[in-house]
Amino acid sequence: MTRFRFTENARWYGLGLALAAALVSLAILQYRSNRQLRDVLQTQMRANVQGSLMNVRFGLEQELSPICNTLLPSANPQKLDLEFYAREFSQWRDNAVHPALIANVFVYTHANAPELLRLEAAGKFKSEDWPARFVPLREELDKFSATDSPFLPWMIEENIPALALPTRDAPTPRIRSFLIVQLNTDELTQHILPELANRYLGSNGHLDYQVALITANAQRNVVYSSDASFGSDRHAPDAQLNVFGPPMADHGGPAPAGMFPSAARPAEKSTPRDEPGPNRFDAPEPQRREPGPLRLQTIRYSRDDRGWTLIARHRKGSVEAAVASIYHRNLAVSFGVLVVLSATIVLVVVTSQRARRLAHLKMDFVASVSHELRTPLTGIVMAAQNVADGLVDNKERAIRYGAAILGQAQQLSELIEQILLFSATEKGRHQYYFQWVDISEIIDSVLKRSASLIRSSAVRVEQSIEPDLPAIWGDYQALTQCLQNLLVNSIKYGGQDEWLGIRASRPARGNEIVITVEDHGIGIAPDEIKKIFEPFYRSPAVTSAQIHGSGLGLSIVQSMVAAMGGRLTVESDLGKGSRFSVHLPADKGPTPGEKASVSLEAAANR
Repeated sequence: MTRFRFTENARWYGLGLALAAALVSLAILQYRSNRQLRDVLQTQMRANVQGSLMNVRFGLEQELSPICNTLLPSANPQKLDLEFYAREFSQWRDNAVHPALIANVFVYTHANAPELLRLEAAGKFKSEDWPARFVPLREELDKFSATDSPFLPWMIEENIPALALPTRDAPTPRIRSFLIVQLNTDELTQHILPELANRYLGSNGHLDYQVALITANAQRNVVYSSDASFGSDRHAPDAQLNVFGPPMADHGGPAPAGMFPSAARPAEKSTPRDEPGPNRFDAPEPQRREPGPLRLQTIRYSRDDRGWTLIARHRKGSVEAAVASIYHRNLAVSFGVLVVLSATIVLVVVTSQRARRLAHLKMDFVASVSHELRTPLTGIVMAAQNVADGLVDNKERAIRYGAAILGQAQQLSELIEQILLFSATEKGRHQYYFQWVDISEIIDSVLKRSASLIRSSAVRVEQSIEPDLPAIWGDYQALTQCLQNLLVNSIKYGGQDEWLGIRASRPARGNEIVITVEDHGIGIAPDEIKKIFEPFYRSPAVTSAQIHGSGLGLSIVQSMVAAMGGRLTVESDLGKGSRFSVHLPADKGPTPGEKASVSLEAAANR
């Protein structure tokens, strides 16, 4: 049997170690998986924000394309047609989504003498002095007009900002005039850019990223910012993109692979004056309303001038910070699940061990009860057999046999009642009848009921009841049963001293009555104190001493005392004896004299 239990325990320990190893392996795999997901998510988020900035760039170009296509004159114009510009501008304004995008329309002409003309509200061009902000642009345009140049696309000056288109008389290549379209910065920063940012970098009406449009030159200026503090600081953004020209060329290299769709825009051409060869004027000008992506030649005044740059940074500080937050949250959830799984496994193992131990206790209980039942039954059968065989031939012997049969039957009945009482208390079906009871009356009743056992065991009982104890609110029969069980246990395990003490008192502290049953017997080992109240448990020392019992008495006492609102305590010294104390409240219940019948649940809630 010992070898079987050792093998069974070894299997359980092996299973526990295997489960622990599996959990550790699962934790390591989960950690590595989360790290890989973090790296993938970080790369994906950076690619997404870069693509979103490209969408913002395309969206801005879609706002400018109608302007450029509408105001583009026909190929090889014979003369400057100011009415054409006025008419086309009026048509664009009537159909535009953002008609306030154009602040002014100018024509810089060299027909007779250099002159700047501005389109007025009446649809006529009027001569005007150059605005101070336009002076650098004028100097740049004069450089173009001073040389023979082939076709130039639309140009953009981002400091004003303004679009410029050079035109020339056919068939000579000399530039005759420039169309200048001044853009409204307020319309860009208050309507167009916020709409594009929310469309491509937001969700549910909120921006996931801080977005800014800056002029990336020696003097860093913020054209637009979704947040007041973003753009002016020097913290590295998560993504940045040139608004015009090559998306990344001004930042130290070509645009990264995969940034453009398959129908990507053609590469930006260099300015005509940089193109060598005698046939550089042969390229034809495009027709008006040219389909396809908008091509704008950026005007740069120095090598450090990078023009408009879109930058974006996650609201958590960076993509890395946002991904780290998600990573740590996922890691916490994953390990939380593993902790719960570990706790569940431990609980299952502990519960299984407890169930196994309870099964062993039940088997021991069955064996013990069988022995307890066999003893009185054997006595009853032997006495009945003697009567049946005619061995009882006189009245005195008949009385003696009758008394023996009655005693054995009573012992058998008490054992059965004990088992039924345990079953009722365990299922919460035992009915308690509460009333005001006197402590001394309870103790006298218990001693009278146990008188025969006390006499046969030759036990000396020492009784001590404090005078003037108040009545307590409890169940008379249940309290009697509790003290009866404690008294019987003290007699069983009282050893050779043959002494038993029972006393009732009211402590100086606490409003309760304490009834103590004490013996000078074998005592209880410290490691068994908590086990003795478990059903079916019997100490190995008691079992080896062949002391009869079912292991139910103390469990029944504890349940009944708890149902009456009290508690059961024990103090024991191994080899010196034990003291069991029943603590009951002294002022709990209705007015003295009243009686009530309540169930276990109601009593336990008092």
